Amino acid sequence: MSRNNRTFVNFYCRYTKSQNQIKAALFSERIHQAPILLISISKPLGLLLSRSQILDNICSRMPITKLFVRFLCGNAQLILKSPEHAPVTPSLQDFLNTDTLFDLIVIGSGPGGSIAALRGAEAGKKVLVVEAGEAYPPSSIEHHSLTQTIRQFRNGGLNFIWGTKPVLFAEGMTLGGGSEVNSGLYHRLEGHRRTEILSAVGASEEEWSELEKLVEREVSVQLSQEGTTPDHGLVLGALREGLVCKEIPRWRKYEPSEEHQGMQVTYLQRAKNSGAKVLVNAQVNRLTPKKECIEVEIYDTAGARRIFKSKEVVLAAGTLETPRILHRSKLSSSSFPLNFHPMLRAVAAQNKVINDGDLFPSWQAWDTDHRYKYGYSVSTYPYLIATLRSIGEDRDFSDNELSCMAAYFSSFALSDSKAKLRRFGNTLIPTIIFGKKDNESMRESSKNLMDLLRSGGATELWPKKGISPVTTVHVFGSMPIGSSTLINDKGRLITESRIRISDGSLMPQAPWGNPQGAIMVLCELMAKRAHHE
Repeated sequence: MSRNNRTFVNFYCRYTKSQNQIKAALFSERIHQAPILLISISKPLGLLLSRSQILDNICSRMPITKLFVRFLCGNAQLILKSPEHAPVTPSLQDFLNTDTLFDLIVIGSGPGGSIAALRGAEAGKKVLVVEAGEAYPPSSIEHHSLTQTIRQFRNGGLNFIWGTKPVLFAEGMTLGGGSEVNSGLYHRLEGHRRTEILSAVGASEEEWSELEKLVEREVSVQLSQEGTTPDHGLVLGALREGLVCKEIPRWRKYEPSEEHQGMQVTYLQRAKNSGAKVLVNAQVNRLTPKKECIEVEIYDTAGARRIFKSKEVVLAAGTLETPRILHRSKLSSSSFPLNFHPMLRAVAAQNKVINDGDLFPSWQAWDTDHRYKYGYSVSTYPYLIATLRSIGEDRDFSDNELSCMAAYFSSFALSDSKAKLRRFGNTLIPTIIFGKKDNESMRESSKNLMDLLRSGGATELWPKKGISPVTTVHVFGSMPIGSSTLINDKGRLITESRIRISDGSLMPQAPWGNPQGAIMVLCELMAKRAHHE
């Protein structure tokens, strides 16, 4: 299917009343990054929409087409409001000889992979890190921009968990993985979830606390130096309503200037300094265990096939890609469990300017029983407009109006839903059947968020009725340590001990808050156990 499909190009021009062919082609390319099912349903809508107001109203209100209309319109607005792509030069990479026998090949360069690479290189191993995405110099791409979404996210951020309610989720695919595209929010495990997770992984409080401190030193976890509390919106509402409300520390350095501490400038850089090599734009197809080594079959962006060999492999390709590689390698079962934090969105307008173009304070609030969590969502003007379209608001807003608005989220841990990676043909597809309790939690957490924003001075709120589409940025637990029959307590495959796991797949249950910190500590624990074998 041509990515410059005239159906989507023409729809973009009609809907936005713009003849910018560059942006129209970009819109078509973006839609074609979505799953084939979504493209197939969106295409006839692209032919029909923006020709007749009556027809538009019918398609926008019919339950079977409403979500797809909002998907098309939201993405069209995102591209219309975004500046055109600025050229970004990828980083150079080393030439690698396939005749080399590595001691360790790490598949994936996110936090789990970078931790494994550093600890392997420190132990004197010959290490190769394989990354499916491109390498860009740190901070060379604007954060929360369309350019970042297209260049540094898998499928342009258009990934779905399919089921009784489709769940849109984003997944980093670039050198450094999710650490290069997320906001670096860091949560320690707390309360009963800490006790339960430590029990599942077989770690003592002393050992886990020691590794937490190690991770926090490595990525410079600290609070901002501003020391100010937002006096509007979510924070003001949470304080007025008696919720717990705190600034969340981030992976940041503030001297001599502010710098996000992703993997490229921390773990991965230190691994390279210790001799590790890096290969980017390399999609791993399968692993083939041999007597002397494990063969890693890789395809580059031009489709060229290469085979690398290693004594040991660490799979750190992410919660979904790690099981898929095992599945393609015939080293796994036909399905895997799955877990995530469902997130509901809201937009609130205030009677004063609060947003200079990317409002994203690291403050969050939660109920005293830790059932629901609330925070700020991406609020750059293009994404703010796209969020409004996704929740049913069709009005156009000026930059002056958008400067008084922000997006927010509510989230919670799943309880009675059934989420799985299921086999469909030759691949694994994420699916979800939401349970009665979780459907109620969506409605309740969304209502609570709207109430907090009203208490925080909101003059207008969206969505006007119902709840927003469900999204998530935290997907984990496809091979939960302590319960998965595929791995042992060191994250190694039972059937092939030369392969071990080091990513969010290992999380035994939903942690409280952003799971990235807990995942990093868990991967440090796995590396420590592997070193002491």
